[in-house]
Amino acid sequence: MFKVLLLLICLVLLSSCGTVIKYLDATWTDDQESYDKGKPLPALEIPPELKQD
Repeated sequence: MFKVLLLLICLVLLSSCGTVIKYLDATWTDDQESYDKGKPLPALEIPPELKQD
């Protein structure tokens, strides 16, 4: 009886993974358009007090 119950619990947990993935796919946003419109940042500058002479 215990083995059957354990098997059923495992099957329910494994079958719910598909539902979770479908939910995540629906809420996942594609940032490709905003990435393409983005501008590069200026080069970083080292403050004078941190430069080595």
